[in-house]
Amino acid sequence: MHNSILRKTFVTLLAAATLSTTALAEGIHHGRMSTDRSDQLSLGKENLPETRQVSRLAEGATYTHIHRGYLSKKSFYTVDAGFYEDHQIAETKKKELRKMGYEATIHPVNQKNHSMTDVNQKEIGYVVRIGQFESEDKAKQFQENLSQKGIEGTSVTFSGYDGTTESTGPWDIHVLEINPKTFQGKIGSSLANDQIEGKETVTSMVARKQAIAGTNGGYFVVGQEDGTPGDPAGISVADGKLLSESVGNRTSLILHDNHAEISETKTMLSVQTSSHQSHIIDGMNRTPGKIRSCGGTEDAPTNAPQHDVTCKDDSELIEYNSSYGKNTPKGKGFEIVLDDAGNVVSTRDSRGGAIDKGQTVLSATGEDADWLKEQAKSKQVWTLSNKVYKNGKEMDLLKGMDVVNGGPSLLHQGEIDIDAKKEGFDWSSDFYYHFALYRHPRTLVGVKADGHILLVTVDGRNPNKSIGVNFRESAELLKDLGAVDGMNLDGGGSSTMVVDGKLVNHPSDATGERPIGDGIIISK
Repeated sequence: MHNSILRKTFVTLLAAATLSTTALAEGIHHGRMSTDRSDQLSLGKENLPETRQVSRLAEGATYTHIHRGYLSKKSFYTVDAGFYEDHQIAETKKKELRKMGYEATIHPVNQKNHSMTDVNQKEIGYVVRIGQFESEDKAKQFQENLSQKGIEGTSVTFSGYDGTTESTGPWDIHVLEINPKTFQGKIGSSLANDQIEGKETVTSMVARKQAIAGTNGGYFVVGQEDGTPGDPAGISVADGKLLSESVGNRTSLILHDNHAEISETKTMLSVQTSSHQSHIIDGMNRTPGKIRSCGGTEDAPTNAPQHDVTCKDDSELIEYNSSYGKNTPKGKGFEIVLDDAGNVVSTRDSRGGAIDKGQTVLSATGEDADWLKEQAKSKQVWTLSNKVYKNGKEMDLLKGMDVVNGGPSLLHQGEIDIDAKKEGFDWSSDFYYHFALYRHPRTLVGVKADGHILLVTVDGRNPNKSIGVNFRESAELLKDLGAVDGMNLDGGGSSTMVVDGKLVNHPSDATGERPIGDGIIISK
């Protein structure tokens, strides 16, 4: 049994709408009964039942488990037969299905409160649906029947996942709160197995670091088809050292001396020789030619951020250090190895060599490989420039500073301000609907006016326990919890929270807890 169980104080709200609680971040106080509904979350319909359990983990560190709402009897499983931006095309699809004997309907996707996001349009598109089923198994059986009839491209979904409609829930929410003034431990990031290459579960990270709690961190590469598995898909700084380039100018979490800041960050990487030959460095510690979520330079199909898209570039210069792993990725190209003074200690006529501690490897493909090989013929000193900009101004990378990628921004100075389009989550209406407006598991971070740090996970994809939240609901949740600035971190099957060595949430992957690229760790 964990010691935290002995410290635990339970604060339970009755199902009546008039009962609520205030969970304080400094120590634990008994919850008070109140008729002030502002204490309750605003998720879903008004007057939903809500319970809270609060635990004191350490001085200045608390964990709160919130459960809100219930499964509505009006919810159902259905089969989506396609998403369409044009109503007439959706109408044609509906008529085709009805001629085949299926009761197809059109569900309009209307974005409520569209002024809260930079995707400032109300009508997003139209979903053609077939049937209403009481269980997922029956919906899947129907989907299989459609496939046998030659109707492909369908998907089974639950009506409550559609974040464009009001819901009763349920929602299962987990909150870690850190008071930087009194917490004597450390909140920071950790790479999986302390390197870029490879993945690790949050449970393993917390155990390995002997920490009291942790959550998943930023976006990362999942499979080899998109790059190096485990590689952060965006900026990563660990202990003041830049390890991964940014995706455009996306929102990131900056941690230093137990203080948190949510800001736009951008990297600019380059190298210059002593003969004044300079070159842009396309990326850091990743597979050449594969740019997850795009946002680079001279990439196809775009240089703009496009979430969950892998852009391509057959001519790149990539910088590696020992934080990547033992060796650079194998392949055609050219590499040079630099010591800490910028002198070339060796060259390689192909990629895939060792990365020794204290050394930097410049690895190139295509025309960039020709340039690198030509410059390496003469003895020169190479100078690397790895700059990070915060809100447009160059930022000093200080020892002890960590930066975790994510996006989009959700809250700014107390107001809901969702930068979905700017940060690459609206590259198609279909993607925007299914990623931003749909309810998914989410991991969120918020900062209160007094500097308190909130790490939040919301479970999803489980109608009986928790349906998840969309971007707007995520922003509202952070605001309800007291945050004035907030952002989205990685979510879906990656959303994980571990407290006192125990996995406290329910990750949505059927296989259980997902190995990830990096985590946010709270140590004693």
